[in-house]
Amino acid sequence: MSKSAINRYKLPVPKDRLQRIDRTSSPAHQGNLRNAIDFIVDEETPVLAAADGIVTFVKDDSNTGGSNPIYWSLTNFIVIVHSNGDTHDTII
Repeated sequence: MSKSAINRYKLPVPKDRLQRIDRTSSPAHQGNLRNAIDFIVDEETPVLAAADGIVTFVKDDSNTGGSNPIYWSLTNFIVIVHSNGDTHDTII
């Protein structure tokens, strides 16, 4: 018997702008972020919602960052509650 995914999500960046998908190279992928997925694209690439939902929080006031843990509190991100009840934080 084959199983199908309950939730279906779209790629959160334009496919023609996607350079690669990365799950292992970021030092930030630990703790609550251990299953994070990075979509590697050029700066100024639009970030799209992966599914219908409601934006419940936006932090977009930082222009400082990097892979060093000292920058993690400066990360810009969007929180979306999708119609199926899933909540996703999208780093922008």
